[in-house]
Amino acid sequence: VCVLLIDVGNSRVKAAYSTELNHRWAATYQDGDRQREIDGVLANCQRRPRQVVLSCVSDQQSADYIQHRSMEMWGVDVVRLVSSQRFGDLVNGYTEPSQLGIDRWSGLVAAWHQLRGAVIVVGCGTAITVDSVTAAGLHLGGVIFPGLRLAEESFYGATGVPRVCSADVRQVYAHDTASAVASGVRWAIAGGINELLKRLDVELGGAANIWITGGDAAELQTYIDADAKLIEDLVYQGMVLLAEQ
Repeated sequence: VCVLLIDVGNSRVKAAYSTELNHRWAATYQDGDRQREIDGVLANCQRRPRQVVLSCVSDQQSADYIQHRSMEMWGVDVVRLVSSQRFGDLVNGYTEPSQLGIDRWSGLVAAWHQLRGAVIVVGCGTAITVDSVTAAGLHLGGVIFPGLRLAEESFYGATGVPRVCSADVRQVYAHDTASAVASGVRWAIAGGINELLKRLDVELGGAANIWITGGDAAELQTYIDADAKLIEDLVYQGMVLLAEQ
């Protein structure tokens, strides 16, 4: 079955077919025009899907627009995923389960489905999230850090320092402001993640797998002390499982 998976985040809209998760395409929002970027992603769909599955942590308007365009282009209704109380033995740790971002829930579902054991999932997008699951399948909750770009934008917005696009983050000690900000942001966030992983490792009995995913995952992986496995399509894997349920 040809299933089109659409993941609408806070900065980008991404898509993939369920049978070709290694082939993904995306568009970054420009000037706040999300509908234009959504149209661009949909236009790149190479074949008519039999089902459209949506993960959306963005505004309701974007979800409604995708529903409209899917019906207009293919006559296919959209299945919008929401975080639930449980998925099999996996139990959502949020007091209000639906408030857990569906991208995070999808990642946890995929990780638990494969491992059936303790796991820590680090999601690296507009925000950086760390969620942990016990060996019994209990989601302990999560921690949210500002993402790399969000942290940099906060600095420049608060200080009024002119932003220079080119930045060298290969060395700890930078020799220009843009590189110093970029380096500081990465080490600050990585420091928080590393400390958190140490604490969670103890709490989970020292046997937890650590999986990292998201647009900035490959870069942040180099800053993490623990052995973190990069799973680029983790959210899509979870979306497939949730849609089948």
